[in-house]
Amino acid sequence: MRLLPWLLPCALFLCSLQQAQAAADFVTHQQLEAEGQQLNDEELRALMAPNTVVEWVTDYQGGRFGQIRRWVNRPDGTTTWTAQAKSNWTWVTAGTWQTLDGRYCVNIPWPKRAAEKWCRRVYRLGDGLYLRGLSPTVGKVAVLPPGQVAETDWLGKWTGEVHGDGMNHQMIAGIDLVREGGSWKYYSALLIEKFFTCWTRHTPVSPVSSADGFAITFVVKASEIVHGCEDEQWTLVKVGAELQGMSTPSGWAIRLKRR
Repeated sequence: MRLLPWLLPCALFLCSLQQAQAAADFVTHQQLEAEGQQLNDEELRALMAPNTVVEWVTDYQGGRFGQIRRWVNRPDGTTTWTAQAKSNWTWVTAGTWQTLDGRYCVNIPWPKRAAEKWCRRVYRLGDGLYLRGLSPTVGKVAVLPPGQVAETDWLGKWTGEVHGDGMNHQMIAGIDLVREGGSWKYYSALLIEKFFTCWTRHTPVSPVSSADGFAITFVVKASEIVHGCEDEQWTLVKVGAELQGMSTPSGWAIRLKRR
């Protein structure tokens, strides 16, 4: 469809307006310094109160890259931290948090990846809150209500993909989760038996725990099946209709769907 000449400026204006509205989720460091108001220590403690769930969109090059970070601040100073990449895989790990001299500080020891340890300031600009990072632009921070994962969200039968460092393919895993525990198995049985002797077709799972409703944790007890093998702890969060997460100590990632 061709636009009439007198409609063209209007169309360009609408496009510019839409782009400006979309870009409002990100601001520059210069905007924060010139127009933003830094939260003081009291305001920051109120914002990052224990049991709050925080969401932060990191941004690189105008939103084309980056992650959705989501985590919970527990009263004892621990946190479960998630990072959802553009690939829709979610990395999960445990860490610690605190507020210090008006800054929000975390220590995030990612499995098999470089740890993050930083203190950053939070700014208010208009009706938005922004956690200042190292990227050229700064993403909004949102504080969400606690308790995202209910028992009914994880009970049942699941199947999904497992990715690990150094692997050139995906493996398929199935898991049955019940209140008292459950069972775990890999469908790639021949591959598992050939290369990974600690992984067998059926492995018991410990009772599932969820201290705050943000994440669930369970242990796949490989040591009970093969002598000398390590148990693997999985921490999963709900992402849409899926359960996604990572294991410790291997640092493997998983995406599960109901079957």
